[in-house]
Amino acid sequence: MNGGRRSGPQRSRVTGHYAGPLSRLLAFIIDSVIVVALFGIATGLVTYVASLLSSSRFDGLPRGGPGWILLFGTFAFLYFWACLTLAGRTAGKAVIGLRIVSRDGRPLTPRRAFVRTLVLPISIVSVVGLVGGVVGRERRALHDVAGRSVAVFDWGDRPAELPAPLTRWLADRPEAPLKLPDTPAGVPEGAPD
Repeated sequence: MNGGRRSGPQRSRVTGHYAGPLSRLLAFIIDSVIVVALFGIATGLVTYVASLLSSSRFDGLPRGGPGWILLFGTFAFLYFWACLTLAGRTAGKAVIGLRIVSRDGRPLTPRRAFVRTLVLPISIVSVVGLVGGVVGRERRALHDVAGRSVAVFDWGDRPAELPAPLTRWLADRPEAPLKLPDTPAGVPEGAPD
């Protein structure tokens, strides 16, 4: 007998808390690296295939010109928009455990994801657009407000666990029970119903 204590570790849900500026910054850095890498691979493959199909050396657009900037911008826009529309997260957000949802916790519509992605560069360049993501209660930057969205922690509908020995030790401590607040999956605490 363990004196009324629980025999196993307590598990709690971790989804639904608003994402802070550091986690969002890390996700954006990862996504930026992915976009640059994918763009480089894609343009390299297209250039290589075009040179194979033509008898002369194919250079494509002049490097660094306005055409490349437009092409890269379009590629980055499609990456962010398609990822948010299809999965509610980009690869960088998935690594960090973030999901972008509507303020009521539902998945973003393609239209809201489009608006959010369109305003993202404006939010970054203006810097003022990022202030809400640092100091606001819901951590909503300008692009979140425009897309009527929030960034939340979401590791999927699974319980969080600490490593087994530490979990057992914490569960056996009567003065410090292992308890995290439960929130419905995908709905941030304090979000309007």
